Amino acid sequence: MINSGLLDFIYMLDGLVVFKSLKKDPVLSRFRKMVLQLMDQESPDSALLARGLYHEALPYLLETAENEGFAGNIFQKYILNRVLADVNPFSLAYAGGGGLEENSSLADYALRDFKSLIYLMKFDIPTHAAQLWGRDDAIANYIPIKFSEDDFYAELCNADSPQALADLLQMYYSSVGLGDIGRYCWLKFDGRRICGVSADLAAANIHQHEREELAKNAINYIHNLPFENTLIIGEGGSGKTAAMQLLARDLQHRSLRVLVLKAADLVKISKIARIIAPHNKKFVFFIDDLTQTDYDRYFPHINEAAQMGMPLYAAACQDFPSHIFGLRINLPKLEQSGFVDCAQKIAKHEGLELTDEFLSEYAQKYANAENYTPGAARYTVNKIKLELSQE
Repeated sequence: MINSGLLDFIYMLDGLVVFKSLKKDPVLSRFRKMVLQLMDQESPDSALLARGLYHEALPYLLETAENEGFAGNIFQKYILNRVLADVNPFSLAYAGGGGLEENSSLADYALRDFKSLIYLMKFDIPTHAAQLWGRDDAIANYIPIKFSEDDFYAELCNADSPQALADLLQMYYSSVGLGDIGRYCWLKFDGRRICGVSADLAAANIHQHEREELAKNAINYIHNLPFENTLIIGEGGSGKTAAMQLLARDLQHRSLRVLVLKAADLVKISKIARIIAPHNKKFVFFIDDLTQTDYDRYFPHINEAAQMGMPLYAAACQDFPSHIFGLRINLPKLEQSGFVDCAQKIAKHEGLELTDEFLSEYAQKYANAENYTPGAARYTVNKIKLELSQE
């Protein structure tokens, strides 16, 4: 006789309408096939195939658990993680700063999905897996290397009704946002989609005056006041990118999102605009490492991006005689004390306890007064770390 719990898993997953993309998820689709094999009581190979599908899905669960710091039932939290990132009419309605009427048809279908999702999240995989190769309780009681889970996940896991889950998700989409655009302040375009990137601020050592200029311009934009397109000028390693990363971090709580682009990406600026349009965030474009060749080649697209109603920032080693950039910020080289401070910050980030005198000595060895930049400070610390590891 077929286990009704297994059959319900198939019905609930196949019945998703608003969150239909979850049916193609690499974990859920494999567990669906695994369940079908468990239900096949006639095939002599069904148990072997089910076990293979289980172990195909397991690495995805473990990778997500470690990346997100999930503990406890990682299958349940994996599903929640996918729900929070899923782009669909329901999530976009709230991520865009609006919402849905309670009696709308879309809201009704979403509630049906939430009933199915609650069932799927409570599906007891260890018990069903035990039929084949013994219980695997690690899925239900996982302990990550580094626990960093948000308390909000616990609230979502404890939602005991479709409406309770809907209310929590509406709050999340409205306040945090959707997917990587909601969670990250530093974003990149990979040619198809926008994804979040963790910014390394260890080498950020921009002078306070320049930092305030960048922030003032961005704050004007956030408050719907006049702003300027900005060119950040400095030698390689002077901290141009780090300056923008600091800006993104400092103003993330005000919904600022920095979208990092290559000049060639601007050929797809219309597609990029369509992707970000539904999100209730304040986007700025940042062309990293703009060269004269790229400037000349992609000028029409750069000009188009500059006229889209959001600030355009660019980092370059030289100035461009252009009307596009109304604000120019020059990043000067560091004095020796500033160079040592920057290197000290990087060293501590790398777990190294070094004196200023020691760093000053190595600054003369691996850098010089003509090259006192955050990039050179990073290089100096890396050389010190390599030498210490060889002792």
